[in-house]
Amino acid sequence: MSRPVAISFDEFVEYGRTTMKPEELVNGMPWAFTFMGHPVTHENDDLYLVGNGSLKFSRGTFMVATEKNIVFLAD
Repeated sequence: MSRPVAISFDEFVEYGRTTMKPEELVNGMPWAFTFMGHPVTHENDDLYLVGNGSLKFSRGTFMVATEKNIVFLAD
């Protein structure tokens, strides 16, 4: 059993950048990528929508994901 993974918003954005080709970035930001099997889309430079869009990951928060790919957001 793996341990939960905690990631800050800035780390999350950097992760997205590493999964994309430089020419796919929009103003240096990853536009759409996958994190632990969940689709991610760019809403604005301070907000990403995760999964079906009901999870909003914004600057200043942390995401905690488990081995079951369940994602929690915390201030």
